[in-house]
Amino acid sequence: MELELRHLRTVRAIADTGSLTKAAATLGLAQPALSAQLRRIEKALGGALFDRDHTGARATPLGELVLERARVVLPAVSELQAEAVRFANARGALDRFRLGGTHGPLLGGLVDRMAAAHPSSAVSTYTSWSVDEIASLVIDGRLDFALIGTCGESAPPLADRLVWEVVGVDPVFVMLPENHPLAAEAELDLAALADESWADVPGDGCF
Repeated sequence: MELELRHLRTVRAIADTGSLTKAAATLGLAQPALSAQLRRIEKALGGALFDRDHTGARATPLGELVLERARVVLPAVSELQAEAVRFANARGALDRFRLGGTHGPLLGGLVDRMAAAHPSSAVSTYTSWSVDEIASLVIDGRLDFALIGTCGESAPPLADRLVWEVVGVDPVFVMLPENHPLAAEAELDLAALADESWADVPGDGCF
């Protein structure tokens, strides 16, 4: 029998739960079926992987060796699958543009320009109050581009994993009652408003 990824997952589940019964429930298998599978795995690897008694299952030295490798191989394979999905999505980017943003009007204008420049490509949008959510969707390969705003010198979200480019700088306005002492000022320092009561939009952006 050749060792497969599912066999490594079985060994890991037994070690993590400390019990064949619990591991079987975790994996969605009947306990006798899991026991039979473990026997086949142990036969293929040349020795017992677990010592079992009424208290549970504990890894043998051979089992520890297999577990050490499994805890490296299984995450690596998962990452490979994720990378492959991201690569495939990037390859298909010319046929579609999936745009995300926190500013609906700006995003709508960008869609119009993209559609005009690439009439044969499908353009879809996703909006959210959360800049972190938008950035995460780009990393996961579910969006191709994101349009968000940051304040001043603040770094955009997940700057260590995404490439951000400045496409525009917008002035920021504060709405004050007409009779507010600062309403007549042409420009305000934010510190002057520190003690005011604020109304804000939801989300995790800078305002």
